[in-house]
Amino acid sequence: MYFSVLIERMSRKGEDSLQFGGNFCYDSHYIFLVFSLVSDAFHLIGAHYYKGERMAHVALPEFEEMDPEIQEIARPILEKTGQLGEIFKLLAVRKDIYFATDGMIQGYLLKETELSYDTKESIALLISKENGCKMCVDVHKSIAKMLGMSEERIAEVLEGIDAIHTSDAEKQLLRFCVRASKKDNYKILKEEIDALKTVGYTESQIIEAVAIVGYFNYINTLSNVFALGE
Repeated sequence: MYFSVLIERMSRKGEDSLQFGGNFCYDSHYIFLVFSLVSDAFHLIGAHYYKGERMAHVALPEFEEMDPEIQEIARPILEKTGQLGEIFKLLAVRKDIYFATDGMIQGYLLKETELSYDTKESIALLISKENGCKMCVDVHKSIAKMLGMSEERIAEVLEGIDAIHTSDAEKQLLRFCVRASKKDNYKILKEEIDALKTVGYTESQIIEAVAIVGYFNYINTLSNVFALGE
């Protein structure tokens, strides 16, 4: 998942800093610190050993029970943090589901694409908040920082689209994304997509944005249905 890709980037020998999107550069120790905090959030907010908190609705596999290919990805995470997050464990129940999900993450969420990291992580936060997935919001606040989003921007996104200091065009795209996340998204009209083109977005960028919306509807649903982080 996100962590496996970030660890790979953080493990490059001889590099003391990391660069995301060609714009943001961080000290590697800072990245490791933030990474650890994110992993702790995944693990701790759903940990069953806290009195009064309930476990996930299904049994989550431990490292020894995972497919060998997934173990290869999990091993460096365990070495760096000592634990695996609940969403990682849930997806690891099925190798095909894990790698299908990982393909989306590596293919257009972490990869440099036509949309900026700020826009992509804004979509992540907005949709996760809209879907009531607190764990996903908390985790993506930290992931957004790793990918270069400022704390001010994160706070603005969580306050709402109107509070974001950005262009009217990006606000229009983000509103469209929230609209696209709804169950009645079949009512979206061609005119709404054309309006995004009018303010400068290409069809390719609009498709990417909606694909990100679809990913977060998917991952939020898994988290919510199986009570991860409850």
